[in-house]
Amino acid sequence: MKVRFLKPAQSEVDDAFVWYKTRSRGLGTQFLDEFDRAIDSETIVEVAVAHLHRKPQYWIDRIS
Repeated sequence: MKVRFLKPAQSEVDDAFVWYKTRSRGLGTQFLDEFDRAIDSETIVEVAVAHLHRKPQYWIDRIS
């Protein structure tokens, strides 16, 4: 399987990892493990990784 991240989406994954890592030991790794388990296709392009409380569709311009 191949996963490709747009640069903004990769930054969001990195930021989320750091955020979870600072909250509890091992939580950042758990976040990445769960993220990996959610992927089940041949090729995926990540356009955004957002917290549920973030403004909806802020990322829509990334796919145009």
